[in-house]
Amino acid sequence: MPVVAALTDGRAALAALRRALPRGAGRIVACRSVEQIRAVLGRRLADAVVVSPRNVPLAALGALASDFPAVPFICYAPFRPDDGELLHTIATALRAPVAVEGVDDAVLGDLVVRSGATAQRRRALADAPRLLRLRTDLQREVWDLILAMAHAPVRASGLARKLGMSREHLSREFALEAAPNLKRVIDLAR
Repeated sequence: MPVVAALTDGRAALAALRRALPRGAGRIVACRSVEQIRAVLGRRLADAVVVSPRNVPLAALGALASDFPAVPFICYAPFRPDDGELLHTIATALRAPVAVEGVDDAVLGDLVVRSGATAQRRRALADAPRLLRLRTDLQREVWDLILAMAHAPVRASGLARKLGMSREHLSREFALEAAPNLKRVIDLAR
């Protein structure tokens, strides 16, 4: 499961993020510094980074975002009315969505899920079933499973186990109607 690295303004903000994130959307890894976020991003597949720009200098945050361009950043902090310049800098330099702590708590999880790398991958591969000629319900169900499991190595035997059939039967059924074989589709999703 991909992780969501979080560097927030305290335990209340972290608790709000945990409450808002839907079950199965990712595990939250609490970080205390930019170096910890960098370490998490270096060794784990991250779906998103939720960070408070009040705790991190914008230059360090910009450097982190440029080092990991595929990972979306979301700014979440108790912004005040006089933070206009900070919000403008976030919008122009980071191009990160902003959530206000205490106001946007209910929609924070949805924002993370919609902005995350998993959602970006799904949007990028939205036309793949049509292009791959995946026409049957089983083929589309397998495609959805492959995308959902993309954070870990996907094997045909694991997919077959989830669907309650043998690997051989799944491979034969998947390749019907001029669709590519299952291994090629798994490789494409990776």
